[in-house]
Amino acid sequence: MIPTINAYQVIEKWRDKLASSEKLDAFCLEKYGKSFTIYVGADVKSLPNENNCPFILMISSQKSEGVMHEDLQVTITLVWSISGREKSINGKIIEMNNVSELTKIGEIIALEVAEINPSYPISNLDVGYEYLEFGLQARGRMDATIRIPVGLS
Repeated sequence: MIPTINAYQVIEKWRDKLASSEKLDAFCLEKYGKSFTIYVGADVKSLPNENNCPFILMISSQKSEGVMHEDLQVTITLVWSISGREKSINGKIIEMNNVSELTKIGEIIALEVAEINPSYPISNLDVGYEYLEFGLQARGRMDATIRIPVGLS
């Protein structure tokens, strides 16, 4: 028998945890006046855009399994996007507020997901940010990997 894991079950747990996140909801309500939306998967003909911000997009990006593996690995990609034109001016420094806000949302997402099952913590977390030139939409991307020892899935 080949050891396997259903990556969608991981997505479901993460989706539900994020959807019920009081920290994430409070942050979005304070900064954007509305809650966030979670998309599981993407319709490439109708991708969420600036009007849908703030949002989180979840996709299963990779899994490693099989008889030669000591553990099962699942990597879930989360993309979050915000929109904002507010800036802070302090002398010679002009800072777009969405830079710090994007980072804060990423931190909240990582901490919330990490709480789901401390027995199988996030073993690898790659995070990147993108600030789009046209329109003032900013995006973060996180590839989060968990490892589950074979026989415990």
